[in-house]
This record gives sequence, structure tokens and C-alpha cells, in this order.
Amino acid sequence: MTLSEIRKYIARNLGMLSSDNSTIIEGNITKAGLDDEINRVYLEVIAQQMIYKSGQDFTVESRQNTFRAFFTVSAIDVPNKKITSTTSVFGRADIGVKIQNPITGTFYTISTVISSTQVIVEEVPSATWVGTTVFILNNIIILDGEMKDFKEILKVQIKYADNDIKFLQCKKETISNFKDLTNNEQGNIGINPVYALSTIEQDEVMKRIISYYPYPNVYDGEIRITYTKLPEKLTRDDQEPALNAIGVSETIINGVTAWGLKAMGEVQKSAIYEENNPVLGGIVPKGLGLTMKNYAPERNSPLKYKSVRR
Repeated sequence: MTLSEIRKYIARNLGMLSSDNSTIIEGNITKAGLDDEINRVYLEVIAQQMIYKSGQDFTVESRQNTFRAFFTVSAIDVPNKKITSTTSVFGRADIGVKIQNPITGTFYTISTVISSTQVIVEEVPSATWVGTTVFILNNIIILDGEMKDFKEILKVQIKYADNDIKFLQCKKETISNFKDLTNNEQGNIGINPVYALSTIEQDEVMKRIISYYPYPNVYDGEIRITYTKLPEKLTRDDQEPALNAIGVSETIINGVTAWGLKAMGEVQKSAIYEENNPVLGGIVPKGLGLTMKNYAPERNSPLKYKSVRR
């Protein structure tokens, strides 16, 4: 059943549908309000219960590089320790980050960001870097794009170099403990890596990030992040719920209808569209219990084991 069809069934139950069944008549409850509640029931009620029953169907793996970006060096000011890039690539968060030359394996640590194309490094840079493509190492993963709407980080693993035999499991730390470790420089490559969740400002927008430690010291390492992700929000009229279970659309209709009737003051009538299921937390949309019973996690969910490489 599409979003448009779900919306019309709910509107009909609430007396909001025109006589020819073509138009939703808005009042105290708007079409946008219906869509918000449809997605709340879909994502925060039904999908949440399915995650509890079978998290594997909602498990996503993302693979990230241990470098943030690469650029070509256009100029080196040796006395002033200044490196200039041919492109805009630097930001405020790059202070303390290393730049590595993949040919020589040497690196310099950024001490000052002058502009998006120029930085000052701690070491005395070599003029031979001019014309070379180098890598900006990184210990921060910005959780945007495919990862923006993650529900829970299950595990973070790292290979500090491409030729490492296996990934190391990172222990989760609070941001406070993480800062203590990094400030005191406690940690060796390949031994007990840790990570923490926090936020960072990028382009005047606060974004969630994963920071890991020890810092990488080569550009060809890899981070593997395993997390759970809810289905895509229903936004298009022709879009259907992406959950592998019978009765999902009907449960959404019942849940939103009950909400709408309560909003209209018809609380007694709303009970027709609800059921008491202590196992699922008490009063839930009618049909949720049966939907969960029919849910078959072993089927190939649209979300199962999706892998994203960035």
C-alpha cells in the first residue's frame, strides 16, 4: 500500500475525505500532520519493535578510509613551514592532523590553518613535496549521508594499515574519557583502540561524529562501522513501507486513526483502532501484535547487510 493510499484510508476513517474520495479536507488535522504521524507509527512503533525482534535485518556496514581527503601540493614555504594546496581542502578541525606523502611515507602535523588552501605544519617541510598528491589523515568519521539516520552504533573496528591481517575492535568510551586519553596521549597503534560519539560543527551545522584513537599514521587504513538503521521515511505518494511483514500498512492506518480521533476528542471511538498488548508495551495500534507475529526475519529485508564504502 502506498503512502497516498494509507493517507486516504486514514482520512476516510476520520471523516476528512471528500465525497468522491479524491481530496483530503484539512482542518485541525492537516495533510502534513497525517504524514508526520504516519511516519511516527511506522518508524518509532512498528520498526522499533522489529529491531528488537531481529536486529540483523536492520544492520548496515559502512567502510571508511583513515584519510579524510587528498590534495596536490602547489607550493612549499620552507622557512615559514607553510604548505599550499591547489584546492580548498583544509578546515578548523584539521589542527593536529597529519598530512602524509604516500611515496615517501613521511608526514607533517598541521599546527595552524591559515585558510582553506594553506596550513602551517610543526615540522620543516621538504620542497620536494611540490607537485605531489598527499593525504590528510583523519580520526573523525562524520555521520552523514547513508549514516545520518543511524539508530545505534553496534561496533567500530579498525585496520591501521592496508596490509594488517585483521580488524581491531574499538572499545566505546564516553567523550570525557576519550578526551583524557587523547590529551595524555595514552594509546599505541594496534593496541586497545577506542571510540566515542560526539558532535562537530561543519558548514554552520552540528553533525554527529565518531572519533577514534590512537590516531592513524598511514593513509591506507580502514574503519568498519556496523550500525542499525531505520527504514527510509515515507515522503513520496507512491512510496510503500519497506518492511518485510504482513499488515504493516493496516497497523499504520489503525495507529494514526486512533491518534486522529483522540485529537478530535473522540477518545471512546479511538479504542476501536487500538489493542492492549503487554508484551509490546501496553496500548498499541490494532494489528501490531499480529504484524510482529507474522514478521519473518529470515527473509531478505531491503535493509539487510547493506554495505556502504566511502
